[in-house]
Amino acid sequence: MDFAVAKGRRRMLRLTTLAIAALAGFGSEPALSQEGTELVIVTSGGTFEKALQKNFYEAFTAETGIKVHPVSASYAEQWAKARAMAESGRTEWDIVTVGIGEDAANRDLLEKLDCAGMPNVKTQAIDGACREYTLLRTIGGTVLAYNTDTFKEKAPASWADFWDVAAFPGPRAMPNYGAPYVSLAVALLADGAPLSEVRDRALDVPRAFAKLDKVKPDVSIWWKTGDQSQQAFRNGEVVMSMMWSGRAMQLQQAGQPIEVVWNNASAELSSWGILKNAPHKEAAKAFLNFFMSRPEAHLAFSSQVFWDTANRAALDKTYGSSETFMKRFENMITYDSAWLAENRSEIVTRWNDWISR
Repeated sequence: MDFAVAKGRRRMLRLTTLAIAALAGFGSEPALSQEGTELVIVTSGGTFEKALQKNFYEAFTAETGIKVHPVSASYAEQWAKARAMAESGRTEWDIVTVGIGEDAANRDLLEKLDCAGMPNVKTQAIDGACREYTLLRTIGGTVLAYNTDTFKEKAPASWADFWDVAAFPGPRAMPNYGAPYVSLAVALLADGAPLSEVRDRALDVPRAFAKLDKVKPDVSIWWKTGDQSQQAFRNGEVVMSMMWSGRAMQLQQAGQPIEVVWNNASAELSSWGILKNAPHKEAAKAFLNFFMSRPEAHLAFSSQVFWDTANRAALDKTYGSSETFMKRFENMITYDSAWLAENRSEIVTRWNDWISR
């Protein structure tokens, strides 16, 4: 990149950061720094967090002087602590990871976003990336992953195959990180429900649990983190797993005998959200605007963790066009957020009871 262009872009970002601060009543550079020199961001940790650090956190610190302090937590752990901090009046985090349906369920904890006040989001993100409370961060799926050494002659190709322990014997792994609706939706497809009856619909919970009963004896690992799902394959503890696509593809890159089945994968749309009582709220807004810039950083990030992002130029380069990506997305499970918000607590309670038995 031409030095003058790079210098100009750094200056523009700095001015954008200061402008955001000014809108909140901080009219000068020292005023922004008085908020504190750290920005606390919560993600799932591991290689994912390291890739964010390399491609976004370090660059943001270089541009603004604001140091990013990463925190690792599962979805369930994150929201439990965020709520406890809010109730105590001592919120220590700024930005959290928001999964599907979690914005509605935790809306009282989140700050409304000023999408129009984030110019990079307006010009560089795909349509719909910025919503009332969240900014779309990463796009992937919960896929069926299997050991190719185990299944050489006949390979699983659907969720029905995941349940078919006679044709595809061996221990399985399934998620248990606080989003049981993913397993419920997959169970319905395994039971023969068409995608049209699951995608963006209320889920038939009793039917799903009845199907889950049938595979439960063959599930040896109920993973809570992406690292744990990977370790189950590395240790040879499972031959098949429901797991995040990025984690499965990382194993492939590392030489593990893993194959990924995208057929009717569950869409994993993770977003950034700012906590309502965040101690460094204006710095958090500046980071979200910064995150959506620099397509080259998004491409590098995606090549390391195998998750796509909402940067339009990066998707265009990866798939030929963002529309090509959306065609694959149409074959994935997506969820009725309003239904999830209304039923999530009951589903989680029933899931926890079911999995403890």
